[in-house]
Amino acid sequence: MTRHRFTVTLDVQGPVLSRAVATGGLGIDALALRDRHGRPALPGTLLRGMLRHAWGDIGVAPSLVQQYLGGDVESALKPDKEPDAYRLPRAPLRFAEHFIADPADARAGFRHRIRVEPDTGAVTGGGLVLIESLFAPGQRVRFTGWVELRLPADADADAAAGATTDAHREVDADHLRRLRRLLEKGFAWLPAVGAHKGVGFGRVLGAQVAVACAHTPAPAAGRPAAPSILPAALRAVPEGAASAPFAVGLKLLPEAPFCFPLPGPKGSLGNRFRSADAIPGAALKAALAAVWPAGRLRARYFDSMRITQALPAQGEQRPLAVPASLAVVGATSHAQLADFALHPASALKQDPAPRFAPDWKAPERRRARSRCGWPDPPPERALVVRNAIDPERGTVRFNRAADGGLLFSMETVVPDGCLWLANLSIPDVAAADRVPLLDLLESLLKPGLGPLGKTRVFAAVEAAAAPWRLRGTGVHDRLLLDDGRCVLSLQSRALLLPRGLAIPCVNGGAALAQAYAAAFHDLSGGSLALQDHFATEAFGGGNYWWHDARRRAEPYQPVLLTEPGSVFVLQAAAGRHAQARQCLAEWLDRGIPPRGLPLLGGAQAAPPAWRQNPWLRENGCGEVALNSSLHLDAPPPATGVFAETEQP
Repeated sequence: MTRHRFTVTLDVQGPVLSRAVATGGLGIDALALRDRHGRPALPGTLLRGMLRHAWGDIGVAPSLVQQYLGGDVESALKPDKEPDAYRLPRAPLRFAEHFIADPADARAGFRHRIRVEPDTGAVTGGGLVLIESLFAPGQRVRFTGWVELRLPADADADAAAGATTDAHREVDADHLRRLRRLLEKGFAWLPAVGAHKGVGFGRVLGAQVAVACAHTPAPAAGRPAAPSILPAALRAVPEGAASAPFAVGLKLLPEAPFCFPLPGPKGSLGNRFRSADAIPGAALKAALAAVWPAGRLRARYFDSMRITQALPAQGEQRPLAVPASLAVVGATSHAQLADFALHPASALKQDPAPRFAPDWKAPERRRARSRCGWPDPPPERALVVRNAIDPERGTVRFNRAADGGLLFSMETVVPDGCLWLANLSIPDVAAADRVPLLDLLESLLKPGLGPLGKTRVFAAVEAAAAPWRLRGTGVHDRLLLDDGRCVLSLQSRALLLPRGLAIPCVNGGAALAQAYAAAFHDLSGGSLALQDHFATEAFGGGNYWWHDARRRAEPYQPVLLTEPGSVFVLQAAAGRHAQARQCLAEWLDRGIPPRGLPLLGGAQAAPPAWRQNPWLRENGCGEVALNSSLHLDAPPPATGVFAETEQP
């Protein structure tokens, strides 16, 4: 995949205002937007939307606008749309997060705006606005950013097959020249940018678009660019083996803040998105799917390839999901963390009673996350607000009946100070395919992975020769403890419970335990039995699932997913320790397989498995940790009245 980046410079006449989502001092109503380094900025999404309107004004064909900027989101929000309307074409053009001005040109200053009563001509009550103005009236300011084009996948497929000729390169050069001219025309057509355009703010004096250049992301952690991403040791095949698995650790460095929304309410309440800390494995695999060329290697290996979620880290280990069996014991002044997975009875001998995760306050939660290897302090969050602009009036479009979803906010994760660690593995690679497959992965990973999340960022990639270990694991190689037990903790969501499971709303613990016992019995072929569990669940489904179910015979029904941090104590069946170890080793390498496939589709022509069930272990779901050192610590002694009664 080739990425071509155009450098865009806008000459703007002051004053300029693009409002920041921040609170100013007392009496200040609007602050100017700055990037995370404090430089004056215009948001790239603002210029992207204005470019769409400008191209429409100057007569660019709608098909060409959609080709470069993607489908029209407004048409996808109509309540009577078909399910396929959700699948809008992806836009190959990406815009910088911010277009930056030289901070040396900025100054500290404020301007006033007032609202006048039309009848009296006097200032409206409360109609005095104080806004920050970084640039003087008439001052010429240059905002510089980039627009990046990702070439279509078929061109990359030709390149991978060695079919790229001088003529093909010339066609690509003509394509880039035409796009550069379109960008220059569109940006030059803009009358003004930012807020208060109608009263002379942000007047555009000119625009320059530099010739595109091939772009390769900077290596992670400031390291010099490596000639190869995948270690050379991976190319060696075990002697005499016709096939062998391979696994690598991926180190990702996102180039800008990202957002992967947590599940939550949709529709009228869906205009606030909270982001997860991790980058889902499904998103990383989808980014590879978009550029992986069709052919034998894709047909044979892509579906079986597994990519785990990328977790934030400040070292060489991935953090462990905080176990549900972890609790805070003791009085507040002498509180300590203790895990009760192997010793649940000792939790009943604590005075005061242990406080598990649902009862934790912020300091206790932060202490537990730090012990499990999560970055402390955690990655910074930044709030971003987006809206739709009326192309006729140039103001925010708002219609309570139809356009309520066009104003929304995103909580984004700022990647500074952290790396995101994931593992990529393919279980069975033929010896003859190993080198071609590694060459292909090298070519796909070197330009970076993306676009990712709602902000469509790219991430630079480096690889390690071995998968990254989870915090507190790998201390020993025992899959089973001496007494035949194993402590399994989920690191990502897993589909373990059957559809339609009925659990009483009161005293339903026995029914839930029975369902989990049946799940592990079936998944292990009877070699493992559930002894105890500490688990939390959440519903999975939502709008996409509902729309897909509309075309099926069965009615919509959300599924019950087991959450990360859930802990299960398993006991090997008598005489079947070897089978139990083999099953646990397979789960450790590949994750727990989901139950109940297919969830959608029935007897119809089978669609791809990920359409039937998005919670596949190949997408990073069902990742497990076994016998973490956190679970193997000795239980705390009885305290309070229980300690007194146990004395001889």
